[in-house]
Amino acid sequence: MSGLEVLGAITGVLGILPMAVDTAQWYKTTLSSIRYAARDLKRLIEELETEKVRLQTTCEVLLDGISPLAMIDGMAKDSFLAFWKKHNHLLNLRLGGSEQKIKDHILGMRKAANELEAKLWIYGGGSSKPADKRSIIRELKKNMSFTLKKRDYNDILSKIKVGNSALEELARNNRKLEPSRRKQSQTRLIHFVRGLSKDVFQAIQTSTTCECIASHRVCLELVKREAVLTSEDKNDDVARDWNFHVAFGFGDNAETNSTDHQSMSANEQLINRWSNIYLRLGTFGIIQTTAIKPEPLPAPEDPEPTKKTLLQRFKLRRRRDKNRRPSTIISAMEGARSCAMATMPIMAASSKPVSNLCHMLSTYTERPDTYCLGYVASHDRKFGIHLPNSRMDRYTVSTLREVLEGKRQLSYPEKLKIAHAIAVNTLHLYKTPWVDECLTLDSVVFFLPNDDGDVDTTLLDRPFVVKNFPTPPSQQSRTPRRIDGAVFSVGALLIQLMIGKAENALEMTGPMNFGTIITKRDEGRQLFDRLLESSGFNLKPAIEWCFNSMYHRMGGLQDEQYCQRFFEEVVSRLEEEIKYFSGN
Repeated sequence: MSGLEVLGAITGVLGILPMAVDTAQWYKTTLSSIRYAARDLKRLIEELETEKVRLQTTCEVLLDGISPLAMIDGMAKDSFLAFWKKHNHLLNLRLGGSEQKIKDHILGMRKAANELEAKLWIYGGGSSKPADKRSIIRELKKNMSFTLKKRDYNDILSKIKVGNSALEELARNNRKLEPSRRKQSQTRLIHFVRGLSKDVFQAIQTSTTCECIASHRVCLELVKREAVLTSEDKNDDVARDWNFHVAFGFGDNAETNSTDHQSMSANEQLINRWSNIYLRLGTFGIIQTTAIKPEPLPAPEDPEPTKKTLLQRFKLRRRRDKNRRPSTIISAMEGARSCAMATMPIMAASSKPVSNLCHMLSTYTERPDTYCLGYVASHDRKFGIHLPNSRMDRYTVSTLREVLEGKRQLSYPEKLKIAHAIAVNTLHLYKTPWVDECLTLDSVVFFLPNDDGDVDTTLLDRPFVVKNFPTPPSQQSRTPRRIDGAVFSVGALLIQLMIGKAENALEMTGPMNFGTIITKRDEGRQLFDRLLESSGFNLKPAIEWCFNSMYHRMGGLQDEQYCQRFFEEVVSRLEEEIKYFSGN
């Protein structure tokens, strides 16, 4: 049962209690001259109002901090508005594994509320509702289910109170555990994305078996991977909708000798032909079906069926379909599951592994948007190759350094989105082949049109990280690096991005020892005044936290607690700033 379904069930009970109170209040007013009836109805109204408030409070507790305060009341009235669907994953995280228990208690309360409807005769029991004192007394005498005596409602009220108490306790305990669950989910997500990104790199690397003289450049789009992961989730299932946008670069001249290639500048090597693809996690070599259980092995084929045999099969199928009655109530959870399975893409069984990605991308001609060209594989996973709608073969690559030094000035919202992508992917790609040490002004790139016309602003919101294939073997420095500069480099990139200028003093080249970091930190702090002139107040604390990273725990971004602090101090601040300037 999803979080949205839980709230829907709660609001279903909430819809009955106010009507019960109004009906009892009307009976009390109409029968005010009958002392025992007025007294019993008064007590009934008080208890119903109390339980209504308790249930309303539980609903607000579940929504507090997830939805805007001004919209919580609307949620209590209609939990299935489209607006709330985007909050469903947060509700699931808050509820943890208690959905079934909550569902059981709500169903018990709903049953009691239905009994309340019958006893108070809220809907008239299928006939006209009594309209005056005389008709009420007449119905009380002849209708066995209709009653206004307080003792006849004790069992119903007891069920509602027990359910309310259980819901209050579950909501309260889940709220206490939510911060811990958020951290656990974030930690699982970081480990999962890092592992998945390594597999993407490995899959591309093992399929780049060409003998091209010039090395290939491969770019991965820097996007935030969002998911709420619990201990019960299968991570690969969560990631099947993720697209890894990869751009594969080819040399302009395959006959360029290696000496000439090495003499080319980094920027010249980037200006080549590109082909972009989506890599999507999938299962290949078998047909994916929507069946919940595997079908039994087929029996040996019969001879060609006769007309009599076909008629018998048809009658048997009709009889079986007739006896299969649909259930009167289908839970939203089952409906959602059925819908998801019905829309699950079916992968062709003919999908083949791609052994030479360079050859395939340089020779294919068709561009069917939904067709899988094959798959590349790492040791543990397989990724389908899909073609996006927009091609990048007529685009050139500009580094972040070139963008900052270019004629066009980035707007503040554009800077924020780029900064957010850099911070999130430093966290998610740390110590993967995509980000060995840290992101730099030259490793963050953008795909821009070759002409000198106006640059599409959406292209500047989509940074990539660039890597060379094959990757050169890593060389260990004789002097071990004492300081991990990954977090400091985020601060250095962010401050240069915000002031719109590359600063030589903040270049992240060579081994980073304590003295080097201190010197660069002092140089960076001198830019704080310019930073405040060109950005919001939220960014200075985030950048300063990065600059002081050498005083933090030595575990760095390999430490789970440190990753949480980085997310809270840097990523969350950037997200708040983006949210503020986007008006959401």
